[in-house]
Amino acid sequence: MRVPLKTIYLGLLLTVVFVTSAQEQAKPLSVHDLGWMTGSWLGDIGPAKLQETWGTPTVSSMHAVVHSWTEEGTVFHEFIVLEDTDTGVALTLMQWNPGMRSRSAPTKMTSVAHSDRSVTFTAEGEGVISEITYSRPESERFMIEVTLASGYTETIPMSRVD
Repeated sequence: MRVPLKTIYLGLLLTVVFVTSAQEQAKPLSVHDLGWMTGSWLGDIGPAKLQETWGTPTVSSMHAVVHSWTEEGTVFHEFIVLEDTDTGVALTLMQWNPGMRSRSAPTKMTSVAHSDRSVTFTAEGEGVISEITYSRPESERFMIEVTLASGYTETIPMSRVD
């Protein structure tokens, strides 16, 4: 029995569409999916101010510089790096006290959940922070929810800084 050429082409087209669709669904999170984090954000964390400034995603990474202070002076500095991995995005953060004295070892985290304007990272090992969720519910608002290893959770609402 001879199969019409039109049927063969249709079968090939459907196969390509199916494979392409499956590849799109299996694509891991990339720093380029997190471009919505870009910008400078300011909020309060207890009695202190917190400013977090995210750079735009580049080839396979993006970073943030963080500064927390009170009227008495700097509370801490922090540097955050997000990097693409085979399974998603890895987050590494390091904090320093005034005088660039390290507060603790670097915290390493892995992306575990994300949506259009939200991403959650969970710590890979023991440390002070066990989970961080970043979200941007509105164009001029940014939220950080930090869960410490003790179980305490702090939500930090932030506004865009120009």
